[in-house]
Amino acid sequence: MTYFLKAGLLLAGAILLQATALGQGITFTQGKWQEILAKAQAENKPIFVDFYAEWCGPCKFMSKNVFTDAEVGDYYNAHFISVKIDAEKEEPELVRTSRIDAYPSLYYFSPDGTVINKNIGALDKTGFIALGKKVLRGRSALNELPALKAKYEADTNDAAAARSYLLALAQTDAGSEASTIAGRYLSGLSDAELQEADNWTIIQKFVNNSDSREFKYVLNHAGVFAEKYGKSLEEFVIKHMDAALTNAVRQKSIEKAKEAKGMYVTLMKATNPQAREAGFYEGIIDMFYQQGIENEAGYISALIRWMEAYNLNERNELMRRSLEIASRSKEATPLAKAREWSAKALQMGEDAVACYVYAFVLEQTGDKAKAKIYAEKALTMKPDEELSAYVQELLERIK
Repeated sequence: MTYFLKAGLLLAGAILLQATALGQGITFTQGKWQEILAKAQAENKPIFVDFYAEWCGPCKFMSKNVFTDAEVGDYYNAHFISVKIDAEKEEPELVRTSRIDAYPSLYYFSPDGTVINKNIGALDKTGFIALGKKVLRGRSALNELPALKAKYEADTNDAAAARSYLLALAQTDAGSEASTIAGRYLSGLSDAELQEADNWTIIQKFVNNSDSREFKYVLNHAGVFAEKYGKSLEEFVIKHMDAALTNAVRQKSIEKAKEAKGMYVTLMKATNPQAREAGFYEGIIDMFYQQGIENEAGYISALIRWMEAYNLNERNELMRRSLEIASRSKEATPLAKAREWSAKALQMGEDAVACYVYAFVLEQTGDKAKAKIYAEKALTMKPDEELSAYVQELLERIK
């Protein structure tokens, strides 16, 4: 199929672009980036770009299972100019300016080439269509903003005008001015009104202070918000928790770390019907905090406390943490714990992975003869290619 592009006057003659249809799914347009931009401007459509690499497994998953889906194709073909770019071979300048360093990178551009949204990593059909709809809502909101802004500025005490303006701003990359407007608007609402869907949208986008009345209300009623709004509550609380933990690390403040712990415990209890006791989640924050302030001894101590309190019957955790300690510590006490845990994991189930973990820990504690026995035993259990390489490397070290 050929396309002859016009943008105002004919662009110095006809520019030929080819498009290849993948099954009944997305029709991907082929051509140089400047040609793609011209087509987007002529059709007044945003551009979806799949930045991929040939070796990328998640990229192949999307190409095979998502881009070929009929519903996905119907939606994206109607609303976007879609392009696939091998980021390791094609359009090096676009790849550089877009800062592509992970795959797949799903980027959305306005017709003038400005990035308007992106997602790093694979999405399933539902998530991919939802992302496309979010991009279009944002584009529509930009068109409506001047009129909504004028109406709000005509009467800044008009709550309805403020709400409409803020809902449009929530679809854009609005900054601190919008947060100020949101703060004024939300302060005029009752507690019960904060639970309404439109107001929750505004809270998610513009409430950035964990000391605010709105954030505290959401946290104190996390169960209600989780039931009404599901994953968006989790994303909102985790955003604030990450900020609190970042501040704790920056200030080396245990008190600030406690704030992050409280958020995490509340979130888990609101969203997880089988939530563990508070100390389980607090222990995870302790580890993140010690790691953040680069206190290696403190991190190992926090890890051991957490393991011994909550995970001594978790075989996979025993193996993972045994490997971690043996890789990070040369101290006798932590290494003794790693040896104890890896031996216990082996008793719980003897397979190639458990034998390798035990052998690795034994090597780090200096027991090379016994390490060799278990490494060789791991090889007899037909490990996969990756594990086999690790075992062989271990055997080479202890010859």
